[in-house]
This record gives sequence, structure tokens and C-alpha cells, in this order.
Amino acid sequence: MATSAKKENEVAVSIPLDDIERIEIYLNKPNPRTRKRKSLSAIISATGADYAINGTLYNMRNGNPVCPLRRNGVTLYHGKYLYRGYLWDNYNANSFHFDLVPNEAWENYIACSHILMDGKAIKKPIYNVAQGGKRGRTAIGTKYVNGQKRLCLYASKDRSRARKTPEQLAKLLQSYGWQDAVMLDCGGSSQVYLDHERRQVCSSRNVAHVILIYLKKGRK
Repeated sequence: MATSAKKENEVAVSIPLDDIERIEIYLNKPNPRTRKRKSLSAIISATGADYAINGTLYNMRNGNPVCPLRRNGVTLYHGKYLYRGYLWDNYNANSFHFDLVPNEAWENYIACSHILMDGKAIKKPIYNVAQGGKRGRTAIGTKYVNGQKRLCLYASKDRSRARKTPEQLAKLLQSYGWQDAVMLDCGGSSQVYLDHERRQVCSSRNVAHVILIYLKKGRK
């Protein structure tokens, strides 16, 4: 069950991959009766995950992704081009890595707009016009601390002092020491729930899919 989490405008966290049991893409389907999707805290309570963060861009009418997304060996959106994103296999957190997608050799992948590579901010990141301006932001990435690879999460609340342009986000994550990063869905979709740290960036929008992270027993 989700613990009571402090509401914040901006949250960043990094988790050693060695501490992670699995990384899951959760499809947040509407309740057949109410037609409503679950909040992040409700998803945490239902699944027992330790971290939850919103995923990539999706069609607001039907919930279908509009950027590359693959879950448990099933491709939900392939795309026409190659993107920089993250790929991994189930129950092998150390397989999580930054590379070109789509690539069906891996059980899972996710992509949107990559903004950081080789520890440096992309000078002119490519993103949809609707993703521009100062908005709430969500990003996922990796970095190394004392030779240990870590999964990184970031979210800031829309319409708050923490809102940023994609370029400002890239520079911020570079200052955090991130090695690479992908900016995910943003604006009203930006949100994260850190049950382990009891922190959250919340939104009234219940998004169509979520990235869940489960820690190994004894690492909680």
C-alpha cells in the first residue's frame, strides 16, 4: 500500500540498478464502470511497486502511445524512424540501457525526446511543438556513481516555479551528473510517486501508462 508522500514541485532520484528487482511498463486502463484511470498512488497500492513515473506521449482520446513503446515482448507503437530511448528485459534491471529503438530483440523499450547523451546536453533537441515552452517535465535516464550504474528519475509540476523548457531540463540533468536522458510526456502528464522516499510530484491527470520500479527484497 502506498505510504503518505510529501507533495513537491520538483523531485529527482537515482536508484542503483543492482537494487532493482524489475522495471515494468504498466498499462493504466480505464475502469469499465467509471471509465477512470488510476492515480499513481493507487497504482503503487495495487501493484506493490516502489516507484512510479509517467511514460511517453499518448493519444488523449484512446490512450494509445504515439512514441515507441514495447511491453513484455509486445510492441504497442513502433514508429517510422529510429529514436534514442531505453531498452531492457524483464527481471534483469542491469540490462536497462540507452540505445536506438525500435529494437524487438528486447522485451521492453520506451522513447520520446532524448535530451542528454554522453553526459552532455543536446544543443538542439528534437521535440514536438506542443512539448515546447516552460512546462512540467518528466525524464528518465542513467548515471554512474563510483562506477555503479543508476537509474534516474525526474519530474516537475506543471504550472509551478519548477517548470522548464526542454533545453533548461537538459542542462539541469547534466548538472546532476546524468549520463543520458530521455524527456517523456510533459505538462499535465508530468508526475512521479516515490513510495520508498515518501515524496511525490502529483497531477490531476491519470495517464495511460506508467513506468514502475520494484526494489529487491532487503533493498527497500
